[in-house]
Amino acid sequence: MKSEIQSLHDWSILSINFSEYPCKFIVNCRSDFDEKCEISFAECRLLKVNNVIGQNIISRVIVYDQSNYVHDEVENLIDRASRDEEGALLIDKEALVSLAGKIREGQLSLAYFEPSWGCELFVAASSIKVDRLVNAPELR
Repeated sequence: MKSEIQSLHDWSILSINFSEYPCKFIVNCRSDFDEKCEISFAECRLLKVNNVIGQNIISRVIVYDQSNYVHDEVENLIDRASRDEEGALLIDKEALVSLAGKIREGQLSLAYFEPSWGCELFVAASSIKVDRLVNAPELR
């Protein structure tokens, strides 16, 4: 999964779908070669979407989990995802520390979609699944 999601350089984000209960987040993407994929995040504990515009291009996706946990990077991303537009923290510091601990312990993974253009995504979830889609004209 990690190598698949991290190979999405220059893919376009086509659609984003969120359901509150159970907390699930789905991102549909397309490559320049018309390949399509659906990325599903289950049991989301943190979610932030910034700057969605008409065309949203992924520069890279970084996935942090127990195998590549870097304390300062993970805490910085969680902190950024937990602030409003004015910079006010939306959750308490204990919750930030708890989320980082769950990533370090392997209970959650944190995916960060860094944009080339447009949408920036932060998602901490218990599972991430990537499905390559064939013959999916509804995603065009």
